[in-house]
Amino acid sequence: MRKKTEEEIQELERFESLYKLPVLKGTSKQVPWGRDIRYRHLRYLNTIIDDILKENNLSGDKKPQLLECYCSVAYDDDASFWIDNRNLDDFDFYVHITDL
Repeated sequence: MRKKTEEEIQELERFESLYKLPVLKGTSKQVPWGRDIRYRHLRYLNTIIDDILKENNLSGDKKPQLLECYCSVAYDDDASFWIDNRNLDDFDFYVHITDL
């Protein structure tokens, strides 16, 4: 895993803060890895949610609520969950979590 730039770290932290994502639990190696994987997958889900908001004329402040309702797995605080699902591409991950 390559070292993150300060800008990338700040963007990840802004994203986690905006969506009130829980601190992941796991080993010192699992947590940063899990955060990166969660961020990648949830950014993809954000594009889907943006489309839903736009199609239904909903305001952007509904996004965190929609993310939480639409995909409660986003709030899974186990780093191993994200690591175990790391090899799914974004669409397959979306399909997997909506079928849980």
